Amino acid sequence: MFEPQGAGFFLLLIVVFGGLLIWVALARQLVFRVLAACLAFLPAMVKRRQGAILNVASIAGFQPLPNQATYGATKAFAVSFSEAIHTDLHGTGVSCTALCPGPVRTEFTEVAGMTELDDTGPEFVWMQPADVAKAGIDGMVKGRRIVYPSIAHQAAAW
Repeated sequence: MFEPQGAGFFLLLIVVFGGLLIWVALARQLVFRVLAACLAFLPAMVKRRQGAILNVASIAGFQPLPNQATYGATKAFAVSFSEAIHTDLHGTGVSCTALCPGPVRTEFTEVAGMTELDDTGPEFVWMQPADVAKAGIDGMVKGRRIVYPSIAHQAAAW
């Protein structure tokens, strides 16, 4: 299953400058949609005793992110929720996987007005979208609880 979020929705926000409506919109986009998608599809999957959910989280969900507090918190929700649902589904034939990539070469930084991040970190930590998607789907099919698309992303999460 795909978490319907757009890279363009990411906002560089600092708590004191963001209005409530911006915070609610960000949380709704990144939290509510994880909940809504899971709750919409899980009952039928459990009933037929077959299926899998893939939630797009991030290594950002494992650490505090100054200037990106809400984004990091919403990704922490996606990780925690996915792990809990995965455990709750044990024995049902259905699984829930959290995909936790690090930096991915997309339009994300350009749309978010954060292109200065494109040159941070060594090139080997950046992944291509197709590689991240393949790792996520492969992990989901295997019923994994969390998928880190590369060893660099896994190391950065811990």
